[in-house]
Amino acid sequence: MVAMDEVFVLAGVPVDGDTLELFEIVMNVVGERRKRGHKRIRGRDLWLEVSKRDSQFLRLLTPPSNTMEVEQTANAATSVKKVMSFVTAVSESLQETLTYLTSVKSPGWGLLALPDELIGNIIELAVYGDRAEIDLSALQLSHVCRRFRDVAIHLPVIWTDLSCRSHGHALVGLYAERSNGLGLNICSNDNYLNPKEPHPHDRYRVDACGRFLQATLPYCDEWRSFFYLGNHSKHLLLRKDLRLPRLVQLRVCKDNIHIFEQYEMPIINSVHFFDVIPQRPLASSLTSFSIILNKPNGMNMDDCTSLLKFFEATPSIVDLQMRFCCGVKIEDTSIVPVVTLENVQVFKLDVANPSHTGVYRLVQSIQMPNLSAMDLYVSYENRHQSPPPNSDVFDLLPDPSIHANLRHLRLSATFNSYFWNYHEAEFLKKSKSNGKLFGFILTLDATKAPYLTSLTLRTNFDFRLTGTQFFPLRHLELDKCKRVTRALLKDLRKGLGRTNEREAFQEVILYDCPRIPKNNRSSNLVGGKMRVLLKAPRIPMGFEGLYREKLSFWKMT
Repeated sequence: MVAMDEVFVLAGVPVDGDTLELFEIVMNVVGERRKRGHKRIRGRDLWLEVSKRDSQFLRLLTPPSNTMEVEQTANAATSVKKVMSFVTAVSESLQETLTYLTSVKSPGWGLLALPDELIGNIIELAVYGDRAEIDLSALQLSHVCRRFRDVAIHLPVIWTDLSCRSHGHALVGLYAERSNGLGLNICSNDNYLNPKEPHPHDRYRVDACGRFLQATLPYCDEWRSFFYLGNHSKHLLLRKDLRLPRLVQLRVCKDNIHIFEQYEMPIINSVHFFDVIPQRPLASSLTSFSIILNKPNGMNMDDCTSLLKFFEATPSIVDLQMRFCCGVKIEDTSIVPVVTLENVQVFKLDVANPSHTGVYRLVQSIQMPNLSAMDLYVSYENRHQSPPPNSDVFDLLPDPSIHANLRHLRLSATFNSYFWNYHEAEFLKKSKSNGKLFGFILTLDATKAPYLTSLTLRTNFDFRLTGTQFFPLRHLELDKCKRVTRALLKDLRKGLGRTNEREAFQEVILYDCPRIPKNNRSSNLVGGKMRVLLKAPRIPMGFEGLYREKLSFWKMT
């Protein structure tokens, strides 16, 4: 008789150890037969195999001849019944589990368990995220699964972008339909096309670009944004009189024949030009204007006289951004035309190698009496062997007698550090400055911006402040100023003291300024109003992406 501690109850049926051993033998026999390639086994053959491993089944295969054999056969039958009961119990247990699993509704996995609104937000982020990290179109996301498709089809905002490179002509009609009247952002630029260095596959890309343009023209009434690269023959398809009643943003790159001037754009409010100077006004609704001039060395300099005439005819501009990476000029006339832009409140100017661009004359010809904030970015990329004069930077500031409302200045002045580090050391030896950074210092005279209340600075020069009549500064932010020392804080203390503005000063913020000690001596120079950021600020205090992203023409490709 089996001991109680050897009995296990499964689905209400007691199972002893002998039954489990016998069941294990049966399963081993079935497994071995399957490994040998047999697809089935008869019941008698099964127990014949089992009997070879357990002698109590030997008598089962022949009729009993005496009482002892009858008893052995009965015992074997009892064992078989136990195995059958065990198998039945296992079957009932599995059936009970199956019934439970089929009766309970399994929740959706991961994303599919979210509500439609959140899935829609995820799809929008995937479509309009950082294109350097992810490049997914609305069509691709709608094919993830049926749930994504149902949400994406009813999300018209993700169907508004159409690009020659990413979509092609066959999808234009589909996107126009699913955008549901929100408008279309058309990009007919293919970055791979380079007329100066043709590629064997270019003709296929050119044909694809042409088909894309032909497909988008019937929907020109729905264009809200249009970007084209005018240095290829296929873009001559755009050289026709088009009425673009919904267009609000135009981006043009390298269009020497000014195709855009044939368009009627009654509500245009933002234009961006790359190596293009407009020759005539576009619309009275224009409020944002940006331009980048970046012609290679050796090419003729751009004549910016027509740019001044454009400004004169477009007084509605509020946000003005200009970047000059090459030389410019103004017609040789005794009287330079002066343009007044009374609505401009924010002016952003980016100049590379200012002493070689001739941009001073252009900047001084633009008067913005209501200007309140200016971002000035100056970079020295040529291999100078002597420090630049202060005038290279600060002559780019507007005339203070006319621009009395200028309160906020964000200034960045940088140079090619690898090359200049060597010449800086040589300069220090020749100037006998005992290791001081004399000469590689930019000094801002307060008379250049006498009404300044906020200054944000990023530079790898040393920087100083001077001026008898000091500006009423309230905020000073120093962001990654590698060479700026505590002398700047001393200048600030002295200047504010001369004008009795020391109490009104509010705060100095430092981030990554290794030559300014973070101690009480430094803090006391500004009345204890110094704050040090150990981590990069959430909102960039300096100039990350200030120009090269906001003036970028490669956002939608």
